[in-house]
Amino acid sequence: MRTVLSFFGILCMLVTFAAHSEEEDFMKGTVHEVVDGDTIVFCPKIEGECKSAERYEVDLWGIDAPEVVPRKQFHAQKAKEYLESVVESRIIVLEVKETNKAGRKLVKVFVVGHEPSNLNVHLLMEGHAWSIVEEDSDAAEFDLAEEYAKDRKLGLWREIEPTAPWIWRETEGT
Repeated sequence: MRTVLSFFGILCMLVTFAAHSEEEDFMKGTVHEVVDGDTIVFCPKIEGECKSAERYEVDLWGIDAPEVVPRKQFHAQKAKEYLESVVESRIIVLEVKETNKAGRKLVKVFVVGHEPSNLNVHLLMEGHAWSIVEEDSDAAEFDLAEEYAKDRKLGLWREIEPTAPWIWRETEGT
């Protein structure tokens, strides 16, 4: 009997841990602010005021958008404004993919009631960012979305040879 109770106790702890981990991997809320074309300030509330202690910055995983600071890169403002237009007054769900060295969450964003719901892929398809996914199950989808925009010369791909943000940051010293 004691063995059965111990087993049951361990099983309950494992189920609780699994449920807790899943909750942290997916979070529902709203966007408090768009910082740039691939960074948002997330509020884990759907209604009511979001206090500053509850909000935090997240980066969109797998994409890199033109830089807004220190000096605006080509298409940076348009990428930011487009992102604002898509997430404004919408409920979003974040899927946390990883945490970077600075402790910031890297996320896939799903916009409730928007097609396609995967915002990261949508921004690539509209030509507002580069795909930076390498070895992941999402790599093919992200690369196809970027190719779609390139082929149609959408967004930043209107420029003949747009400068990737990682190169821009090197030349700007940021």
